[in-house]
Amino acid sequence: MAAIPAVSVANLRDLGGLPLAGGRAVRPGLVLRSAQLDRLDPGDPAVAGLGIRTVVDFRT
Repeated sequence: MAAIPAVSVANLRDLGGLPLAGGRAVRPGLVLRSAQLDRLDPGDPAVAGLGIRTVVDFRT
C-alpha cells in the first residue's frame, strides 16, 4: 500500500497492487483508504489530483 502525503487526511493509502483471486491485483488509484475521511479536503494538493468521485465511510 503506497502512502499518499495528504495534509488534510491521516494515513491515506492507495490499495493498488493488493493481490486478488486468479492472480489479479487491485488497479493503482482505484481504491484508497484513510483513517479520517471526515477531514478529507478536496483542496489538499495531494488529494486534488486523485480524481476521487465516491467516498464510502464504513465506520459504525
